[in-house]
Amino acid sequence: QTRLFVAGMSLKSGLDTQKINRFIFDKNSEALAVMCKAVGFDRNSFSAIFLLTRKGTNSSGEKLQTNPVEIENVMKFFDKLSAGKARAVLEHWKLDAGYTAAIEQLDSQLGKQRVYL
Repeated sequence: QTRLFVAGMSLKSGLDTQKINRFIFDKNSEALAVMCKAVGFDRNSFSAIFLLTRKGTNSSGEKLQTNPVEIENVMKFFDKLSAGKARAVLEHWKLDAGYTAAIEQLDSQLGKQRVYL
């Protein structure tokens, strides 16, 4: 069902599917929270999406595990984030066509040195 979710989020958010896939599978889940808040997801819907995206394996085939502290942190982040600020960030992401390419380039250069908050 991931492809259907990505397609729907692309239509709803205006972001390309590559960015959405990145947000879904990135260890740092704040971008996913911002995207969901910006399009109007409530707390329960976001928590369901977050937990579903943390099951199975990531794009590298690594088994995903969700730490209870990580869940608490991302839910606090989602709760504190205003819808207006989330929409402003979403608009910035839509304007910056080179965002995903730049992040991918940095990831490939940093490799295992990347720090996740």
